[in-house]
Amino acid sequence: MKSHSLTYTVASLAGEVYIETTPGYSLWGLSIKPKPVDLDEAENNEHNAHFFDVKDTITQGIRNAKYTIWIAVAWFTDNEIYNELILRKRAGVQIRIITSDEETNHSLMKKLESNFETVKVPKVGTNRLHDKFCIIDFEYMIHGSYNWSKNAMNNEEILELTP
Repeated sequence: MKSHSLTYTVASLAGEVYIETTPGYSLWGLSIKPKPVDLDEAENNEHNAHFFDVKDTITQGIRNAKYTIWIAVAWFTDNEIYNELILRKRAGVQIRIITSDEETNHSLMKKLESNFETVKVPKVGTNRLHDKFCIIDFEYMIHGSYNWSKNAMNNEEILELTP
């Protein structure tokens, strides 16, 4: 009885996800194969890469935020970017930050923690947070190699905007 019940459950769930196909894709007599993707209806998302004026691009993204800014950056020591976030917070934008709990970040850490939802990720052995991305209003993402640090402007960094 259990086997029949399991087969029925799997068949009903798979029927929601898969379409019947030619033999070759089967599970207990149930033909399964992924539904074909209609490429005519696929969205064409544009990505914009920035090699220059990366900090200005981040600043503009922050200024354009209306509702939420979620940030994950390994190093956050740039006071100017911090000040832009404070302005958005005052405008009612909800801001969350994930950053490294490392000595390098201690110059701004107390300010970040007292003004925003902040999570500090500890370095464990040689493993550390290395992400660099920001999600704004759940509509687009800024990501790349640019840390939000004073030193980042002196490096050859890249940033990409994904709508």
